[in-house]
Amino acid sequence: MAKFNQWQDVRSLKIDDLILFSRQMYSLTKAGVPIIRAIHSLVESTRNKALSSALSKVALSLEGGLTVGQAMELHPKIFSNLFLIG
Repeated sequence: MAKFNQWQDVRSLKIDDLILFSRQMYSLTKAGVPIIRAIHSLVESTRNKALSSALSKVALSLEGGLTVGQAMELHPKIFSNLFLIG
């Protein structure tokens, strides 16, 4: 049942959710908020459960020493290659 719920959450992820995430992430980093703190704050404010879960895991990966690109690459159903460029 948990796998079905995860699948449903990923399916419910809309482009609008990713656009909002991108805008908020840009604003927070532009304001000088450390990236891990910014991600933790976005986890709490994100409505989509799949995105929130992926961001939590990205934050843990960053704390473990991975780069942002490497951490996001671990979640290909959420973050497309567009997020990994740079």
